Amino acid sequence: MVQLIGGQVLYGDQIAEMYEWAHDEYWSSCSHSMLGHLEPDIHHLRDFLVAGRVFTFYSESGRSVDEELVRTFLSDDDLDTITPILGYFTEERGFRVASECGAYVIVSNYAPSLTVHSSLKVELPLVQERPNTNLELENKVYVSFLMSPNSLAYNLDYMPDQWQDDRRGDVPIGWTISPFIYELAPAVAQWYYDRATEADYFMAPPSGIGNMYPSLFPDLGEYLAASSRVLRMLDLTETWLWNFPDQGNESVAQRILEECGLRAVFENAPESYVKTDDGIYVGSYMIIIGDEPSNEYRIGKILDEIRARRSGKELPIFICVYLSTFRATPSLMWEVMNSLDDEYQIVKPIEFIRLLEGPGLNLRTSDQSGRPLPGCDLTVVDSTGRVLTRQTNQNGEASFFVDPGEFSVVAAWKGATVGQTTISMAEQTSVDLSCRVFDVTISLKDFLGLPAGGSRITLYASRGNVLARGRTNGRGLITFQGLPAGKYSLVAYPLGLKFRDEFSLEGTTDLSSRVSLSVYSLLLLVIAGCGSVTILFVIFLRPGTTPQPEPGPPFSRLTLDLEYEKIMAEIQWREMTGKEGLSK
Repeated sequence: MVQLIGGQVLYGDQIAEMYEWAHDEYWSSCSHSMLGHLEPDIHHLRDFLVAGRVFTFYSESGRSVDEELVRTFLSDDDLDTITPILGYFTEERGFRVASECGAYVIVSNYAPSLTVHSSLKVELPLVQERPNTNLELENKVYVSFLMSPNSLAYNLDYMPDQWQDDRRGDVPIGWTISPFIYELAPAVAQWYYDRATEADYFMAPPSGIGNMYPSLFPDLGEYLAASSRVLRMLDLTETWLWNFPDQGNESVAQRILEECGLRAVFENAPESYVKTDDGIYVGSYMIIIGDEPSNEYRIGKILDEIRARRSGKELPIFICVYLSTFRATPSLMWEVMNSLDDEYQIVKPIEFIRLLEGPGLNLRTSDQSGRPLPGCDLTVVDSTGRVLTRQTNQNGEASFFVDPGEFSVVAAWKGATVGQTTISMAEQTSVDLSCRVFDVTISLKDFLGLPAGGSRITLYASRGNVLARGRTNGRGLITFQGLPAGKYSLVAYPLGLKFRDEFSLEGTTDLSSRVSLSVYSLLLLVIAGCGSVTILFVIFLRPGTTPQPEPGPPFSRLTLDLEYEKIMAEIQWREMTGKEGLSK
C-alpha cells in the first residue's frame, strides 16, 4: 500500500502505524456513530467528514485490501453496533469484510457539498404516489426497467441530469434512491419526489439502508430493524439484494420482506418469481451498460437480453431489466420500449409487483336469483378519485390489481345502475355483489279474459331504449330474465293492434295486462256473427223449402285451438313473406 501524506510517501506497515497513531490521538474526539473510507485524492466528501468529526481511513492498494486494518477500526468497542461507513471500497472484498464486522457502506465518495445539503431540512416522511392503474393480466411479456448505480453519489451527481431528460415521464422507470438521502440531502430527495411523474417510481438500492451482504452480517435482525425505520422516511417498499456467497438465497429475501415490512425484494440472481405470505421475491440478473461505442449498440444489447429471456417461455412472462449504468437515460429506455412489438408491455415496478401478487380486489356480480351477470360494467373509484373500469367475464367476475385501501364500487347492467357498495380492504379481498336485477313474467289477456297468444312484446326502459323483445306463447305468457330495476313501458301488438302499459320492476314479478282483442276473442266474435246470420236465415225462409243441414259436432275448445293455429300460421306466413292476402 502506498499513500502520499504531507508530501511523504508511506509504505506497507507505515500506513497502518499512521492510522493507529491517528486513532490513539484523535479517536476520543471523533464521532463514534460512523466511519469514513475514502481514497486520498478524492475530495468531494471531505467537508462533511471533517465537519462531522468522522474518523476516516483508506485500506486499499492495487488489487488488495488491508483486511486487518479494516477489522481493527470496525471492532472498536466505542462504535455503534451497526456502523455506517461513508465513502467506498473499490474492491469487492472490502464490502465483505465490512459486512462480517457488522458495518454497511453508504456509497458517497463523489457526493458533493454534504455539509450544505445535510443542513437543509424538509418535512418527513416523504410520500410517493402509487396510483392504481387499469391493469389486467394478459398473455404478454411484462417488462420493468430499473436504473441503479445504487449510491448517494449517483443521486447527487449523475441522476439530476438523467432526471431532466426530455423523455422522462414517457417511459415507466424504477429509480433507486439511497435511503440516507433523507438525512444527508433531504432537500434533494424532496426535489425528486416533487417532480416525479406517474411513470417514475422509487426503490431502495441493495441491501436496505446500505451496501452489505446479509448472509455475512453478524446481527442481521438489528440491521433490518434500522433499515425499516429509514425506508419508511422515503416511503420505499421495495429493495434490491446483493448477497455473498449465496446468490439467490430466498430464505434471506424472505427475512428481509418480513422484518422490514417490504412488498418485494429484487435480487441479482437467477431468474425466478416467488410469491410468499410476506411479499414477492424476484430474481433477475442485471444488465451492465458500460463504454459501448454508441446508443444504438446499447439499445441492441438491452433488446437482445430481453428477447433471450422471453424465448421459449409460455405467456405471460415477467422480465425485470436492472440496468447498472450511468449511461442509460429515459431517452434510451424510450427507444428500447418502442423497438418492442405489441407482445411486450412496459410497466412500472409497482405495476410489475401488482401483477405478480395477483388481483387485490375480486368482484363477482349476480342477479337476485343468484345467476352470474356476464358483461356487467363495474366502476371502482379509489380514495384519490382515480376511476378504474372493467366488464365481468362469463362467470360474472372481474378483478382489479389495486393496493389496499377504500373503494366505492358501482355496477351497471344494460345501462342502469343496479348495485353499489363501499369496500375497505387491508389485503386481497373477494366480494360478492348481489345486484338489483330481476325476472318478470307477463301474462297478456284480452277483454274476455282469454290469453292473447302470439302477441309481439317490446319492453322500453324509462330512457326510451329497448331492453327486451319477444312473443307470447299460446297461453299468452312470456318471461324476460335479467332486467334491471326501474320503470318500464310495455308495448304489445295483438293481431297487429298496438297496446301500451306501464309498470315498475322492483323485484321478480308476475305481471298481468289486458288488451282489447286476441285471436280467441276474434274467433268467438266471428262464430257468434255466423250463428246470428244462420238463425235469421232460418226464421225468414218458408218451412219445407229449405233442406235441413245434417247436425255437426258441437262447438268446443278444440275448435278454437284449431282456428287459432290456422290464424297464427297465416300471421307468421305474412311476416316471413311480406305478402298480403291468404297463404296457399
